[in-house]
Amino acid sequence: MSFWLRRSVQLWHQRTLCSALTGTKSYDIVIVGGGLVGAAVCAGVAQSGSPCKIAIVEPNLQKFLSNSVEQEERSFPLRTSTINPASQRWLKKLKIWELLDSQEIASFSRMKVWDSRSGSSIVFHSSEVGLESLGSVVANDDLLRACYRRIQRSAMSKQSKIDFFDSGVDTFQWSSSHRGFTEWPVLTLKDGNELHCRLVIAADGSNSPTRKSANIPWFSHYYQQRAIVVTVRTEKLHRTAWQRFLSTGPIALLPMAGLNVSNVVWSTTELEASILSSATKEALIDELNKAFLGVANDTILKKADSEEYPPVISEILKGPASFPLVLGHATEYVKERLVLVGDAAHSVHPLAGQGVNLGFADARCLVEILENARMTGRDFGEISLLLQYQLRRLPKNLLMLSSLHGLETIFSSSLGPVSFIRGLGMSLLGGFIPAKKAIIDFASGKIE
Repeated sequence: MSFWLRRSVQLWHQRTLCSALTGTKSYDIVIVGGGLVGAAVCAGVAQSGSPCKIAIVEPNLQKFLSNSVEQEERSFPLRTSTINPASQRWLKKLKIWELLDSQEIASFSRMKVWDSRSGSSIVFHSSEVGLESLGSVVANDDLLRACYRRIQRSAMSKQSKIDFFDSGVDTFQWSSSHRGFTEWPVLTLKDGNELHCRLVIAADGSNSPTRKSANIPWFSHYYQQRAIVVTVRTEKLHRTAWQRFLSTGPIALLPMAGLNVSNVVWSTTELEASILSSATKEALIDELNKAFLGVANDTILKKADSEEYPPVISEILKGPASFPLVLGHATEYVKERLVLVGDAAHSVHPLAGQGVNLGFADARCLVEILENARMTGRDFGEISLLLQYQLRRLPKNLLMLSSLHGLETIFSSSLGPVSFIRGLGMSLLGGFIPAKKAIIDFASGKIE
């Protein structure tokens, strides 16, 4: 970014934040939560046609905007997302993907999944379904930075008016009347601002305060497991997504941008997660290699020379960190002038890396519906309009949630008959191209 362009963005950034002085303000749309999904919704709405007044409410917004102006000294990221082809196409349409440096994207065209107990495996290739890749791994910070650069460019070009509120929400309620419209949502922010709007989009995560304030029920299942996340260096470069199902849960090795850099996500018991989190780097490297290769140190190198197994992990670059594994789902996605997107509506097991892709699919659907409403002069907050979003997204999200939960249940079972059926199923699938194609289409977002 040139000096003058960077300077103009910085000055715009300062003016935008300073314009958010304490008081009462009205918007067409208020987005609560400025993470990946919330930012993508904003970018989509801001870019989709006639001017629209939008507010983003996010306590970490100052950090997000600063990162979007100029990247801080790069370190090894810990939090990444696997972007499937459908999400990538949409991000390209929004001109977000082009704002990522090619060195920030690690695409993979091959995926191997294997079972530690039966020894059965299945390999997926993008060429089997005519795709360039099965997915791309991107650091969350890099993708978020690209989203906010796109939002800022839309705002600077006057496509839409966008205000940023670096604050949390204190209260959320519906007013009795506002400028002739009844029951407009009112959000009182912790910084004292009061925001009135036609539509609230809740993108504030699985513990969504907005969803709770609206009294939308949330059902959840705690797996009594934690996911360990580690950024590592391997001895060889690879462009394969590896996933091995252990008796305690799946472990995945995903390629990242950088010299032989990969991201590990290991779902395991709370006890083992605690042990791994406190282990020395040397001990953690040993445990990771054993988990992937299933052998002792003296035979790891020989086994890892084969393309059938992942490369040896040689260094811990960042982490470990961990988070609890919880499945969750809202009973409804919409109310009058309120819609839930992303983790505020659903949370899934990370074994297939589908969490953010479901969120982007929500965002894509909602942006399309809102653009159609704008073209026909309809009110954004009409419940009949928002129900279109719920009817399109809720069944598809439930299908993905139930599929991932079923996989987790099948692969976590230690019963002999289940293990036999699991191994037989993987062996049969491996040689049946139509079935593999259907799985890839589902995971890539072609069939949502």
